[in-house]
Amino acid sequence: MDKLVPYSKTRGYAPLDWNATLRRNPQYISPVEMNQLVSASQNWVTCAVGNQCDIIPRTWIGEPEDNILNDLGRDFTAHMVHARLYHGVRNFCDARRAFVLAARILSAIEVRSTQLIQELGRTTL
Repeated sequence: MDKLVPYSKTRGYAPLDWNATLRRNPQYISPVEMNQLVSASQNWVTCAVGNQCDIIPRTWIGEPEDNILNDLGRDFTAHMVHARLYHGVRNFCDARRAFVLAARILSAIEVRSTQLIQELGRTTL
């Protein structure tokens, strides 16, 4: 069986470890890095969904065709945008809360991705 590969990697991007990122304290993330994280979350190739397996059906821009996964990806980005807004006004408590909510969505993305891969008759990594 072929090894499953993250979609982002097939497009020339190193997968971002979103789990590790979301465990960080936003207070110790620079404004530049926070902007980079939000930018990554807004791109279907580098977002949390982009870190999932490349066999998941997608559009030409990497957007997942599955409506549930698509909605989860959009929710993830929304929480990252909120984190940046709170971070920008130095409200690190609410920025951290947005990270926690994004982490919950990330978990749901991983579960849904696993379901889709299983439906395609493949096993996870």
